Amino acid sequence: MTFEKDYDVDFLSKVIEYNHDRYLSYKNNLPFEENKEFEKVLKARYQKVSRIKRRLIYLLSRNNYIWFCTFTFDNNYINKCTRTKRDLIKSVINTHDFKYMLNIDYGKTTEREHYHCVLGTDWDFDVNQFIQSHYPCFCLAIPVKVGENDFKRLSKYINKLTNHCIKATTKRQRILYNFKGYDNFCPNYKDVKLAYMLDYIKLFDNENVGLLDKAHITGKNEVKL
Repeated sequence: MTFEKDYDVDFLSKVIEYNHDRYLSYKNNLPFEENKEFEKVLKARYQKVSRIKRRLIYLLSRNNYIWFCTFTFDNNYINKCTRTKRDLIKSVINTHDFKYMLNIDYGKTTEREHYHCVLGTDWDFDVNQFIQSHYPCFCLAIPVKVGENDFKRLSKYINKLTNHCIKATTKRQRILYNFKGYDNFCPNYKDVKLAYMLDYIKLFDNENVGLLDKAHITGKNEVKL
């Protein structure tokens, strides 16, 4: 069984319960019997979250301006195929020097499909106005101050997106990037880790800043943007 498989709800519920019990056992120094299948899923998820975290740090630290964008679709587009809707968004954000992380999401009550995008640029201009003038449906772009509170909010939202990626209802749609991050100039994993840590310290210089939590798989502690 692989991480990208369409896990059913019952299986995911068991993984969540197992992860919670494992955490309590380790915290209270109690014996715990590991489940190899569950451990494989949790390890794969942790590796994926780590990759997302590195991309997010790279985006925040190596662009002068960060924007958080939400793209929705009107009735003329909502029933079109996923590729058409993604290409519609990409036709707007694949301009200028934009670097982005783009992922699908669904409304809590309506389950209406929309997309969120963390976008970085070195241009000092009104990204919200630019996108709204080029995107045929509704979009809202909000500037993000690169600081501890904003980073924690973005981190937890990205964690939520990662949770979506292991649910069958998302059809395994992955987060889209248009940049390689540290892999673009670091020859090995050791150099990637060093570059990431240097950027992290440069951004916050605060050991108490919360990053993505490898033990967090439920999505219950999400922070809304």
